[in-house]
Amino acid sequence: KNFGSGSSREHAAWAIADYGLRVVVSSFFADIHKNNELNNFVLTVVVSEPFLKELFDSIAADPKTEVVVNLTEQTITNKATGKSETFEINGYKKHCL
Repeated sequence: KNFGSGSSREHAAWAIADYGLRVVVSSFFADIHKNNELNNFVLTVVVSEPFLKELFDSIAADPKTEVVVNLTEQTITNKATGKSETFEINGYKKHCL
């Protein structure tokens, strides 16, 4: 929740990309940080708080839980529960990724 608040500089996004992450999932992203992530080819997926909590619970119960992000369909799926949500992304940013 509130991912990227207070990190308006691109360095935070660089660190995430340099760590090798390709997707970050949260219930909220600061606008500047979200754009910085996308500009560094890291997909930001905004989900509902209940879905995010369920993801955390599933991963806590089994760290090998698969989470599938389908950029084409703009969906994220928790394989442990079978539940999915859709997410929004700018068409141009989607094309760039």
